[in-house]
Order: sequence, then C-alpha cells, then structure tokens
Amino acid sequence: MPTPSLTLMVPVLNEEQLLPSFLEKTRADLRAIGSAWELILINDGSSDGSLDIMRRFARDTPGARVLDLERNHGPGANVHQAYREAQMEFVTYATVDGFYDTAELPGLLSQLHDCDGISAYRTDLSAHPPLRRVQTLLNVGVQHLLFPRALRFRAYHTLQIHRTDFVQAIELEAGSPFLCTELLFKACALELRIKEVPIPYLPRKQGKATGGSPKLISKHLKDVSRFWFKWFVLRKPMVRAGTTVRTRSARDVRSTVMPGPAISGSGTAGGTGDVAPVETPSGAGLVA
Repeated sequence: MPTPSLTLMVPVLNEEQLLPSFLEKTRADLRAIGSAWELILINDGSSDGSLDIMRRFARDTPGARVLDLERNHGPGANVHQAYREAQMEFVTYATVDGFYDTAELPGLLSQLHDCDGISAYRTDLSAHPPLRRVQTLLNVGVQHLLFPRALRFRAYHTLQIHRTDFVQAIELEAGSPFLCTELLFKACALELRIKEVPIPYLPRKQGKATGGSPKLISKHLKDVSRFWFKWFVLRKPMVRAGTTVRTRSARDVRSTVMPGPAISGSGTAGGTGDVAPVETPSGAGLVA
C-alpha cells in the first residue's frame, strides 16, 4: 500500500532561535516520506522575528505556507484553522522545540494500513523536568478516573496522526491541550481504529517551554471538567448524528454513517500498542 499524503501543522510562538534549523530538518524529513505533503506554519502571535523567518522559508519551499493568527491563541486553539485548511489525506502536528523527531513520520505513516489513526505516546518521561513529569502523570490519572474504561488510552497529550476527513467532519471544541483527548474520544465515537505506538520524546534544546505554565494547566483542567460534565453528566453527544467518515483497513475502505442516538461496541481502547478496538459506554450518548 502506498504511503499516504500528509499535512504537517507547526504552531510557532517566539521561536526565532530554533526555527531555522528546525525548518531545514523538517523539510528534509517530509521529503523522505515518499508521498505528497504540505507544511502549514502557524504564527501564534509571535512578537520576535519568527514570522519573517517562516515567510522566507515558505517562499523558497513548495508545499509550505504560513497561517498568521496575528494574536496568541495557545495550544489547542492555535491549530483549529489549520485542521480546517488541511488538504492531504492525513494530518498531524509538530512543535519547533522538537518534542519528537520528525524523522519518525515515515515509519508511523507506514503503520496506517490497518488503522485509521496513530497515537504515539512517550516511552518514558526523562525528556521532561521533574515538575512536568508529575503534571503528565496527574493528567493521565485524572482522565483515567473521570472517563470510562472504554475510552482509556496510555496517554492523551500525544503525537496524533488522524484522517483529515475525520477531523474536518467533526466539530473541534477544546481550546486547550484537551483537544488531543477530544480527537481520540471522537474517533472512538465514530468507531475509528486508533493504534497506540511508543516513540521517544526529546528534550528542548533552546528557548523557553510554555507547556507547563499555570495558566495553560488551569485552562486544560477547565476543559477536562467541562467536557466530562457535558458528555457524561448532561449526556450530550460527542459527535453529531449523520457524521460520515471513511475508515481504512488492510482489506477495504468503507463509509461509516452514525445515524442513531447512541452506539455501542466491543473491546477496550488502548493499552497494548496494537490497533485499539472500540467500546463506547452504554447510554453515554456519544453520537446523537
């Protein structure tokens, strides 16, 4: 099966120190995929020279373009527009601090022959400073506690590769890193198969990390609480009735339409690194 095409989104906030080397490496890694690709560079309100660097790079790189948000939206919200504008078969993201090596992308894309998406989780937390490790473990623990076992993954804030038609068919709601969890849960609601894959994550080499800021953590926790209350207390649907996506497997490609008020399945999500079968909690109203 040929390697699928890929849209890579890269949010950028004041990263002029790291940008030149990151962009050169990322261009080489995308060319190594062996299929069509596009690179969407998202200026998330930078006040340094990042926007100029991105614009010069895009002028010299076919397939690259700049999306200027003008003001800062923050992680989660800053990729909404890029998801809507993605044009390739699959879509994923990277960050300029290189939290994972984009050279991993060809290998990850090659695994999409038997699943609809990839969630690549950290094999260890050594790339994080001690406080971030604690925050990561607490985040996973809280979500395992609040959400049903059927929606349990090894991790939630992961490198995710999703079908572009899936992301563009659903409504993106979260304005924080909870967007990663939202995408996994809505994929489960539509009975898409997500494969969990371990990969090493890398430490930041230069610049200042903002992922552990109190403001961002607070925003994330508010989204966790809000969507738990919405989906499992008020029993609001995750996905609108009639949402149609194409599923991908080694044997066929089929269209899945979710017309009913609720769905149920079999199996559990996550935990082995294999394709995650889906079980939606009975009566949870995942689709309506």
